[in-house]
Amino acid sequence: MRQKQNPTRAQKLQPKVAPKVIAKQPQFKFASIATPNFWWEKLSNQYIIVFLLAFIVYGNTLLNEYALDDVMVFTNNAHVQKGIAGIGKLITKDSFHGFIGDQNDLPGGRWRPLSLITFALEVQFFKSNTAVSHFINVLIYALTGIFLIRFLRKHLFPEQLILPLIISAIYILHPIHTEAIANIKSRDELLSFLLLILTMDHALDYVKGTGTAKSFLKAMVFFALACLAKENVLMFIFILPLTFYFFANMELMTAIKKSVPFYVLIGLYLVIRTSVTSSNVDAPITEITNAYFLYATPIQAFATKILCLGIYFKLLFFPYPLSSDYSFSQIPYVDFTSVWVILTLLAYGIMFYFGVKLFKKRSLISYCIWFYLFSMFIVSNFVVDIGAALGERFEYQASLAFAILLGYFLYQAYQKIAINAMVKKVIFGTLALILVSGTSAYCIHRNAQWKNNNTLFLRDVLVNPNSAKTNLAAGISLINLEPEFKDFKTKKVLVDKAIKYLNRALEIHPIYVDAFINMGVAYSRINEIETAEIYWTKGKNLNPRHPKFAEIGNALSGMYLNKAVVSANQKNYKDAFRFINKSVSYNPNSYDIWYNYAGMHYSVANYDSSAIGFNNALRLNPNSADAKKGLEASNFMIQQKQALAKQQGK
Repeated sequence: MRQKQNPTRAQKLQPKVAPKVIAKQPQFKFASIATPNFWWEKLSNQYIIVFLLAFIVYGNTLLNEYALDDVMVFTNNAHVQKGIAGIGKLITKDSFHGFIGDQNDLPGGRWRPLSLITFALEVQFFKSNTAVSHFINVLIYALTGIFLIRFLRKHLFPEQLILPLIISAIYILHPIHTEAIANIKSRDELLSFLLLILTMDHALDYVKGTGTAKSFLKAMVFFALACLAKENVLMFIFILPLTFYFFANMELMTAIKKSVPFYVLIGLYLVIRTSVTSSNVDAPITEITNAYFLYATPIQAFATKILCLGIYFKLLFFPYPLSSDYSFSQIPYVDFTSVWVILTLLAYGIMFYFGVKLFKKRSLISYCIWFYLFSMFIVSNFVVDIGAALGERFEYQASLAFAILLGYFLYQAYQKIAINAMVKKVIFGTLALILVSGTSAYCIHRNAQWKNNNTLFLRDVLVNPNSAKTNLAAGISLINLEPEFKDFKTKKVLVDKAIKYLNRALEIHPIYVDAFINMGVAYSRINEIETAEIYWTKGKNLNPRHPKFAEIGNALSGMYLNKAVVSANQKNYKDAFRFINKSVSYNPNSYDIWYNYAGMHYSVANYDSSAIGFNNALRLNPNSADAKKGLEASNFMIQQKQALAKQQGK
């Protein structure tokens, strides 16, 4: 009979359930490099390389002026222009309040005080210096490249010395970023992404146990600042725990628990943001240029948003041509019969499949897919209406996933191709030189197009000829160029071209008030005042409350006064009276208009009318000796006419 054995003390202490196996950090199949063998593998030298790359490629932006939306957040933002004194309003008001006031025609509202505070500090210490503004943008971009290398070397590729440099260089040289760097307004994108990289870096240090409580504090501070930069931070509800899961060697639920302090910050941010922007959230948007899908059916809106995701995807691989604007109706409404919508759904479906399939394996591919999808989701128009169909700046954060995967696969291909080492170096070196030279040249060229509004819009209208806003902007640019030329023939050529663009804007968007206003401006520049009046009247009928119409009324009164004086000097009193009456109708409280009105009527012996004119002139300027003399003369002539009539009546 088999004797029963008593368990030993050691056996009793053994767990009866096998311990949970913690998944390993993703292993990438590269040869391990312990120490740098070449100067470019040294971390400090890589920092220098990326820093110089950023300034070489974007240094020419320092020659640029302010352009596009810079007027809203910088040059014409009343709070920013007060310098330090305006910071209180920048923190407690909508980001566009200093430009628009309480009348915000953009959906939702925006609270991004951090970039605006940097602008206010610039005004305080450097005035409105364009070179300083552009230098700061490029500096932030260069620092982003540096901290990106550090983040990649520490957490994603700890045993790789050259791969983080390759990825960072791909990111820095991608032309999709030209808008974010060349447009000062997009500093919110630059600051947000830089701060989020720093957040992930220090947060990973803390949760992996390689950092101290100071690392956690730094991560929280950087994340809080990122909240003040832009709404991109909201997607880090998902991205942060995923980053912990993939690169901190922990289970997903643990990663979520570790993210709770950051969720608390997001909650606080949302409370403050809502209190600041609440007055704009429910405001109805009636202008199609600020609400792209206003005229679309629900199916068209959904399908067109998917199409836009496809365009974003295309711009990652083939960023040409680039444009500052994709507003109505450059991207036409589509439905689900569109082949491009179907292809986009297929592409994103494949991404989603591999994102899920490779998730448990903690694959780098899966992480990059989810990073990209979550980063794009907030700007996809599926969450909130962002006021545009798409914008190149919106892909600034998401493009990191593309840079990581492209660098990863290129480096893997380099290692796996079994050919002569020297031949391989020549092939890949040549390929790298072509890519770096080509993308650098393209970025530099595109930067120059951001020189100012005129260069930007007159180029972009050729790329996006079906955008009402771009055609409007091109027309305005030509009108702004007109005063630079003295001869009427050249002015006429410019204005005629401006009218062509403005007509195109009205073809696309027939109730575009701004296009009617600027059409009037164009005709006024070539002295076709009555045609200008027709367009201004049409615009005013569409939106009587538009703030420009008070200014336009004053302008019309002055222009009609000038035409009246010219006609009177030519003895063409029929036109003179028609013009002076129009002048009076637009500005009945002008001394000069009434004085000229009186003088013209006096010249043709309309003494009753001249007396009315001089009386009104004296009402506005009681001390005018000329008006007093004119009134005395008019009254005298009236008396003379009455006496003559009485005498003839006898």
